[in-house]
Amino acid sequence: MIIALFSATLMIVDPSCGKEYKKVAINIEVSNPAVSFMPDEAFGAGLDGLDEKDLERIYSPENIKIMSKAAFRRLSYRLRTELGIEVWHWNEAGSWSDEEKKQGYWTSSDTAEGALMKSYGYRLPRRGSTIDQAENDSYSRLDDGDESTFWKSNPYLDAHFTGVDNALHPQWVIIDLGKRRKVNALRILWGEPYATRYEAQYWDGMDEDYLNDLAAGTWRSFEHGNVRDGKGGDALMRLGSAPVSVRFVRILLIASSGTAPEGKDVRDSLGYAIRELSMGVLDGRDRLQDIIRHGASNKH
Repeated sequence: MIIALFSATLMIVDPSCGKEYKKVAINIEVSNPAVSFMPDEAFGAGLDGLDEKDLERIYSPENIKIMSKAAFRRLSYRLRTELGIEVWHWNEAGSWSDEEKKQGYWTSSDTAEGALMKSYGYRLPRRGSTIDQAENDSYSRLDDGDESTFWKSNPYLDAHFTGVDNALHPQWVIIDLGKRRKVNALRILWGEPYATRYEAQYWDGMDEDYLNDLAAGTWRSFEHGNVRDGKGGDALMRLGSAPVSVRFVRILLIASSGTAPEGKDVRDSLGYAIRELSMGVLDGRDRLQDIIRHGASNKH
């Protein structure tokens, strides 16, 4: 099917007096198509993510027979794992980086032992987000109040895989305080690997526009928010001489220690790990008055 350019001359008339006041020219060029497409390839059907218990009920032989009569030749499948902050396993055959405990990083086999009827989405135990776009029934390990759990960043953005300096692919954590609050201190309880170079920044712009229009403001580093030689551990930072009223705070992660506690897989030592975050104002004895709520729930 070809969509061609066309031409015509239109008269725009003022309905109140019948007076012509503007002409618009539209050109037709049949020999010079604007765009072309094949209908049987452009139009198709899509499948969405489902819970495992729904697969057999929806994709029964009877239903598939009815679906086939629609004559769509192209089929797409939308994974919902990224919306739910999950990991996708296209093949249930594969291996764990920690085979003994059946945990860590999963690598699906590149060989199918038979027909693959299902793909699998699994929750990330090192989740960093409080909310998501799926069931929204999990929570962030950054503020769950449990120092034995931790968030871990994407190892595949590390120089080990990209071949370029980590500063070209910085990663980050964003704290939403819900409304503007005065802060002058940040506590980061690092895991391994930890950041050796990072910056604590605040959003300078319209709060309600941050998630929708990044052009409405900019990230600015706190007065003392630039760390060049981080040592990990329990790091308490005085961000400035005076509190700043902010809603969004970003920890920009630039360079990694490259260390791992017991990992046998190289990915364990790539990226960044944080066990818990706290933020607020330091009192007269340099004790942090934490305004972040901690708990293993996204409802707290």
